[in-house]
Amino acid sequence: YRSHDIPGEFLKAIKEQLEERTLNHAREIQPIAVLADEATDLRRRTILSVCTRTLNLKGEPVETFIGLRELESTTAVTVTESILNVLEKRNINLKNVFWLSFDGASNMSGNKNGTQALMITNHTQDAVFIHCRSHALQLVCVNAAQKYAEIKRIFSCLNSLWRLLYN
Repeated sequence: YRSHDIPGEFLKAIKEQLEERTLNHAREIQPIAVLADEATDLRRRTILSVCTRTLNLKGEPVETFIGLRELESTTAVTVTESILNVLEKRNINLKNVFWLSFDGASNMSGNKNGTQALMITNHTQDAVFIHCRSHALQLVCVNAAQKYAEIKRIFSCLNSLWRLLYN
């Protein structure tokens, strides 16, 4: 119990149990919406966040965080490959994906060369793209973090926690 490795192993065990429980829900239930957004963290790295949205047995929406990926670039091809890698790693079948929701940036929502176009054309032909309304809230949070150091520290701490648990 005095080993420095114990806390990390304990967190990893908890993460695996929680992850398996929530991901089983996303794997078993159809249809699935895939939500993704990229952001730049405090170290100037571009990070892609991927979530799923399904309905529980009561018809209520359930969002499940499924992964973070550091992006080498923000091109539509790179983002698409990263999303596909996260879905594959989590064993989520693309045949169950009926909606895609990204922000309004052209690399994400472009209908010719954006991520949504690449996903629909090449991988999820039955999917429909929906512009993410939650992105406006994220922009407000980013602006607040830039003005207030306390908020910036909170987001930095949360980001570090997610990276610890999901990488």
